[in-house]
Amino acid sequence: MTDAFSPSPPALASQEWAAVKELKEDKGIVIARADKENVTVIMDRKIYENKIAAKLQDTALLYSTSNFEHTH
Repeated sequence: MTDAFSPSPPALASQEWAAVKELKEDKGIVIARADKENVTVIMDRKIYENKIAAKLQDTALLYSTSNFEHTH
């Protein structure tokens, strides 16, 4: 009997495991969890890096830490 709260490992064929390994070794792509839902995405590394850089440069996403109480 299996524990109802433990997810079982995905049942992948050996060819599928080989494909996953090959993708993990490819330095030209990024494998990441999507922002929403339980989804994994594969993106071209340059596109991913450009999206991250754009987010870091977006001053609308910045916030001040001066209103936070410092405890140390």
